[in-house]
Amino acid sequence: MEYQIIVENSTWLVGDEMKINFWLDYRCGETLAQTFNVTDQVLQQLPPKLNNYIINHQWHIPEDPQRLFPNLGLLVT
Repeated sequence: MEYQIIVENSTWLVGDEMKINFWLDYRCGETLAQTFNVTDQVLQQLPPKLNNYIINHQWHIPEDPQRLFPNLGLLVT
């Protein structure tokens, strides 16, 4: 019960959203690019920075990455 209360009332500070590369930052042992086997060619077409994926302190996956990687939203939350 205490764990759930902590989770519901906690936030995760990631640092400067404008400097962190969403696809190439090591969060959980491997990058999202590695997890989804994103090629360099595709990676160049995707918004790179974390601030492209967070709006008003909420996850917001842009349409193109969401279409290419349907499980991305579930993974980041």
